[in-house]
Amino acid sequence: MQKTTTKTLQPTFWKLFWLFLKISFFSFGGGNAMFPMIRQYCVEKNKWVSDQDIDDILVITNSLPGASAVEGIMYISLLLLKSKWKAALVTSLSLLPHTLLFFVLFFLSNKYIPTEYLKIIYVAVIPVIIALLLNMSLRYLKINRNELPVTIHWLIFVITLSFSVLVPVPYCIPVFVIVFFVICLLVYKWIKNKKHKGKKND
Repeated sequence: MQKTTTKTLQPTFWKLFWLFLKISFFSFGGGNAMFPMIRQYCVEKNKWVSDQDIDDILVITNSLPGASAVEGIMYISLLLLKSKWKAALVTSLSLLPHTLLFFVLFFLSNKYIPTEYLKIIYVAVIPVIIALLLNMSLRYLKINRNELPVTIHWLIFVITLSFSVLVPVPYCIPVFVIVFFVICLLVYKWIKNKKHKGKKND
């Protein structure tokens, strides 16, 4: 991955900590739902990193096992602070309060909070998550529509949606879907390059 950070004033340890702490408390839906907020602050507002950095991080964190939020924050911290220890500390400190709050709420919900209230919160949060993910998906669709035909995008969407809905959870292993589409895209690129070379030779 190429480091394409912009030439602006780099953030301090505490500024990054405070930023990721706020994002962890005010974003719902996991790592993918956090990335639009991370992009807003790190790319658009402060210009610490580029869109290409965020795109690379998003692809890599979703291709690897583990929490994409932790991996994304860790990589951005490492990219900006140039120190493994500082990056690890920022990630740990900024996500620790959010994690502790989760366990407290989980404990309270089991003993004191009626499940009906939790269902109301869940229904309220879901549209926000969907909107964030749709906004991000449309952005990538606009960026990559010259690389892949719209039909391929729709095919990927239909297959992944069908896989998520129809395949039972114990056997729903996302890595198989990722590997399948990587192979398909490599074959597509190979055919496209072969046709392009054939036209040049003609």
